Amino acid sequence: MKRSLTIILLSLVIGVTAMAQGARQKAGTRTRRVKAPQSMPTVDQILDKYVQAIGGEAALGKLTTRVAKGTIEDLISGVTGSIEVYAQAPNKLALIGRAQTKTGFAFDISHGFDGASGWSLNVAGAGIRELSGKDLDAVKREAEFYSETKLKELYPRMTLKGKMRVGAREAYVIEATPAEGDPEKWYFDARSWLLVRIDRVLERPEGVRIPVAAYLEDYREVDGIKLPFTRRRFLPGSKVIIKYNEVKHKVPIEEAKFNRPSAMVAATPDPFDLSSALTAIEKAVEEKRRSLKVPGAALVIVKDDHVILLKGFGVRDVEKGLPVTPDTMFGIGSCTKTFAAMSAVISADEGKLALDDSPKKFISYFKLRDPQADAQVTLRDLLSHRTGLEEFGGDDAVDWSESSREKVVRIGMRAKPTAKFREKGQYSNIMYTAVGEAIAKAQNSTWEEIVASRIFKPLGMNASNFSSRAMREAADFSCGYDSQGKHREVLVCRDYGGADGAINSNAKDMGQWLRLLLGGGSIDGKRIVSEAGFQEMLTKHSEVWGEPYGLGLWAYNREKSLGIQLYGHPGGVDGFNALFIFAPARKLGFAILTNAYGSTLCDATATIILSHLLLQP
Repeated sequence: MKRSLTIILLSLVIGVTAMAQGARQKAGTRTRRVKAPQSMPTVDQILDKYVQAIGGEAALGKLTTRVAKGTIEDLISGVTGSIEVYAQAPNKLALIGRAQTKTGFAFDISHGFDGASGWSLNVAGAGIRELSGKDLDAVKREAEFYSETKLKELYPRMTLKGKMRVGAREAYVIEATPAEGDPEKWYFDARSWLLVRIDRVLERPEGVRIPVAAYLEDYREVDGIKLPFTRRRFLPGSKVIIKYNEVKHKVPIEEAKFNRPSAMVAATPDPFDLSSALTAIEKAVEEKRRSLKVPGAALVIVKDDHVILLKGFGVRDVEKGLPVTPDTMFGIGSCTKTFAAMSAVISADEGKLALDDSPKKFISYFKLRDPQADAQVTLRDLLSHRTGLEEFGGDDAVDWSESSREKVVRIGMRAKPTAKFREKGQYSNIMYTAVGEAIAKAQNSTWEEIVASRIFKPLGMNASNFSSRAMREAADFSCGYDSQGKHREVLVCRDYGGADGAINSNAKDMGQWLRLLLGGGSIDGKRIVSEAGFQEMLTKHSEVWGEPYGLGLWAYNREKSLGIQLYGHPGGVDGFNALFIFAPARKLGFAILTNAYGSTLCDATATIILSHLLLQP
């Protein structure tokens, strides 16, 4: 989701080692196994040929310092900058970079080793960090000036894995494991013996592991040794190119270059221009809306408990040309599920139910086909999609033209199990309808009344409702369209889904919802849901479609946002798509509401917003 500045830092970490070690093929080409020849060289033979290929041990030994300067660019996020690398024998290193986002936010990136201690500047929020453990061992290896001749010492466990094809060339693959740390794979060109690729796994301080493929190219001879002047780094969500335009050896380097930067220097990036960032977001969202042919959308962004952007795009009625405003009502589909989960947690706070209660306690007719699931199922299981029922089980069997909540739930219960109970998450709409009915029985009310009184009213979400008919009676509502912009009738009978996806809302109300989520369940000094209950919603209970799922919330995998945790939920219902995401650590959240079912505008908007705002303090 995020096009992170941290990606740049991680790429530079590999860049230093690559300058010392390698060469590369055309970036992004596939690597595939080819038939091994009858006679394979040994690891020692490959390493010896590699040293000779870059110039030989004697030529390397004549060098005592290296200064390299160049540029860096992330093709995905648009971040650009400069880089300087200072290295001195036997083991001192400093990488100093300056980068800038498309919106003009400038920041420093650096890491190094002074011969005794290592440090790193983490732009994602940790500030200057003293390195220890595996991180310290890694920077020590990077700082080893004559590393090419000491590879077996630095990586005591090496195995020849065979011969692979990297692009158009064949390469010998060595798996090299340091005394402390994860194994790496090195690919040596079978003809030139130069290093053409390095595969690694980098681990952030938060424990997030990030796979990196580093390709090296454009070898040039400098002072008798060959060095790659271009490196390309492929990480999840990022394609980084580092190009060196100047490399010098045997030049004096001030000792201060290797010193750890002061906290003051690290903490004073250029001022961030929020107004320019928001203008850029508006422009990008509008361009994407037009290119995807989505009739209309509404967007709200919250930062530091304030709405910083509230805007409508396009039209809510194509035929009449009526514009979308912050008050325009949209169906939010399965974004409703988070409201449902919160209403369950609030009911637990009030002592009306427990999350580990069986739905049978409140719904007498509740029965699942799997005997184990039927005997052990709880409301928590329903909220986290881990009953084992097939995905979307029963949806197609419901007669949406005439139904009732009980009929909907009964049909859902007949869905066949396609996974073992609690084995994995399988998305179920109708089980959320059942949760809503259980809450209604526990509270001796209706699910709609509980959400309205416990959430809508205290938040001031005065326009939000639960009925397609009520939405269309509003003064400002949107018609629903398909992904091609053709009119689709909003079906009143969808209201029978209830807690599954019945809520309709607007950008203004969703701004209040985001403030509540970013406040950890509190807003304007009022606690709406207990702190413990809110944490239950955020905690992983299952995994749905490859992502951790709590109670009515996805806790998106942090490696996709490089350590900054994102939560949220998408929603789709006839004629509408919606999405909200929030990052508590950044006090940032947004909701995008659209009137085109099946459109990718919501995901595109998330990428736009996160790339501009996620790393701002």
